[in-house]
Amino acid sequence: MTSMASSPALVLKGYCLPTPSRGRITPPDVQPGARSRLSFLSFQRGNKTRALMTFDRQALFPCFEDLGSASNFIEEIQEIVKRLSLFEGFSNQESALLFDYMECYAAPSYSTILREGESGDFMIIILTGRINVVKDYAPGESNIVAELGPGGFLGEMSLFDGQQRFASCIATEPTDFAVLTRECLNDILVDHPRLGNKLLLILIQLITERLREASRRMLPTIIGVSL
Repeated sequence: MTSMASSPALVLKGYCLPTPSRGRITPPDVQPGARSRLSFLSFQRGNKTRALMTFDRQALFPCFEDLGSASNFIEEIQEIVKRLSLFEGFSNQESALLFDYMECYAAPSYSTILREGESGDFMIIILTGRINVVKDYAPGESNIVAELGPGGFLGEMSLFDGQQRFASCIATEPTDFAVLTRECLNDILVDHPRLGNKLLLILIQLITERLREASRRMLPTIIGVSL
């Protein structure tokens, strides 16, 4: 991995939560080959998992461990997202339905989950661990522009436009994450229009807030105009 500048990391307000206590999370020194830091409290709920997924999970992240449907970890994920203001309007039933359309993966430390310049049509939600968002600004040089923990969203713009990632996302410790693809988002809109519209509003709010934050940092403040 390229060297990184030592400038302070930007913590995206509202989307970087403290790492929760390890209560139901297996300690990070999990033995090689173990499935995940996420527990399997609800693995018996497998009959609720969608029978057919519309994308090739293994092709999406061939180097990471495929943990299966996010509905297998519903209690733990709800504990994470219920602290996010974006999800405060979601009932437990609605969030459980949403998780049926998402898949979970486990990434080891120092692995690249999203790579700058690569195309993609999916977003991820961090469930455990930490991720640095790293931007290349010169050959062989890069800078950490954000640090995200459980509850952090990444890749939401590519979910809509499928364009190249503007930065790389690197796990700094063993990290579990959930994935929502554009195809599954379309499935939600068809199968559950009300839930799909609610999710779209949340994603629009997320993108808007991040664009506003970027504008505050990049545009001159001497004009005295509230953006």
